[in-house]
Amino acid sequence: MFRITLLAMIIIFGLAISAWAETYSSDPVAELKQARTYQKQGFYEQAEAICHEVLKNYPDTNFARQAQKRLVILHILEGESTKVQEAFGKLITDFTGAPNLQNALCRVARRYEMLGKYDKASGVYQQLIQLYPDSSYADKARLGIAKSQILSYGNAGDHGRALAAIDTLTIDFSGHPDLPEALYHIAKGYKGVDKYGKADDLYQYIMEQYPDSLYGPKTRLHVEKNEIRFSIDAGDYNQAQEATEKLAADFYADSSLPAKLYRIARRYEAQGKHEKAKSIYQQIIQQHPDSVYVGRALLDIPKSEILCFIDDANDTAAQEALDSFIADFNSHPYLSNAVFRIAEQYYNKARLNQNEGIAVEAEAYYQKAIAVLKRVITEFPVSGIIPRVYCSLALTYHDLAQYEKAIEYCKRAVANWPHYEFAWYAQFMIADCYEKLERSGRISTADAAAKIHQACEKLLTDYPEAKAVTAVHNLLERWDLSKN
Repeated sequence: MFRITLLAMIIIFGLAISAWAETYSSDPVAELKQARTYQKQGFYEQAEAICHEVLKNYPDTNFARQAQKRLVILHILEGESTKVQEAFGKLITDFTGAPNLQNALCRVARRYEMLGKYDKASGVYQQLIQLYPDSSYADKARLGIAKSQILSYGNAGDHGRALAAIDTLTIDFSGHPDLPEALYHIAKGYKGVDKYGKADDLYQYIMEQYPDSLYGPKTRLHVEKNEIRFSIDAGDYNQAQEATEKLAADFYADSSLPAKLYRIARRYEAQGKHEKAKSIYQQIIQQHPDSVYVGRALLDIPKSEILCFIDDANDTAAQEALDSFIADFNSHPYLSNAVFRIAEQYYNKARLNQNEGIAVEAEAYYQKAIAVLKRVITEFPVSGIIPRVYCSLALTYHDLAQYEKAIEYCKRAVANWPHYEFAWYAQFMIADCYEKLERSGRISTADAAAKIHQACEKLLTDYPEAKAVTAVHNLLERWDLSKN
């Protein structure tokens, strides 16, 4: 619950003036790259501004097409359906004859798939077929429609139809060069709702039927990594270590191996096995010195040492190491994330003590978590981790029953980052905090009712597809029945 993501517009404006000149250079490639970076960080308005600038300065070029495609994706991420339709219509109207438009449409559809909006993805694929019925991309789109339908069945829990559709897919597209990739994405997407082990069956099918394709070894690597993860979660660390050594030997030349090893290390870390995580970070550095994950591993080794100090209740050593850590890696792009992870460890220790009824220790760890979180805000004010920090502070204050402060941070999160992935959760926490304030007698029932209704109605209006919608309706019904 502590893991959520966000970013502050009130801070961005302080950065905007200095960054603006750098962002809007005369290099459209650099501008589009910056727009993509802003998108990843959640700075959607900044990304949109760059795209509009590229469209103005480089009309009728491939750069303009890329900018228009980026605008479509940005509006999809924002949930702005009207803007999506306008931007998508302009993409098709203005760039119908442009090279790579078909690929751009496939990327838009894929973005919808990644967000679980399979009907929207199918709609884009269908439009591609209508525009280019005889192209190779039309065949890709037909496969995409079938894939989206299967994922939609699985997401809805209609496993029988999903299984039947998968069988049909493998027959109808048996010779399609993109079938292994489609099956791979179906398996990954279906895993979260897998009731019959079909994801594992699909992985096995890909390995057997397409051993020489790109997705044959990729699937095998993925499966073996998952088996290691299961061993770690089960506490079978000897088996996990043996399997990791085998994985590292078998896929030594695979470019994606460092990423898999890094995720294994993070899995150990999540289980509190920081020394084992540290060992794999060192392995990445030694065996894959050219990997992009070396930079992360170099940062994560001292971070693991700090986490060990926290687990050992050696707060003095932890604080001293944290100070050195920030000083030594002050220019590292992932430093703020690592410091956030340290705050998270304090929070986890607080929850553990709270659950065991050790109130004094829990309070102390909560305060340490708050101190580190506020340090992130102070020392990394423009980091992409800032949104997570605000929501995490709200959650920490909520757990301390300091509901007024929790509401304050939630409101700032929702106001400054309304399109953030978990903004709906912050909005729901506001209603929950008001209910708890009323239960504790700190605000009147009438005042609580008004504020709860206001918070819930805002959530339903601004985030109609949020996971909390059912809970919100239940909350409103409960208050309508018991408080009116």
